[in-house]
Amino acid sequence: MLGLTEEGTGPEIVAKRWFELLDGTGINPIDMHPILWNWSRANFKPEV
Repeated sequence: MLGLTEEGTGPEIVAKRWFELLDGTGINPIDMHPILWNWSRANFKPEV
């Protein structure tokens, strides 16, 4: 999951890593969902 876990890691561990990574930032993992979803729909090509 984007370098946070090893391939094949279960969803509980992935969620835990996201919460650990974002701890203290004021960002909730669900706040990132629309951004990552739209990025994936654009074939992961950045908009400039």
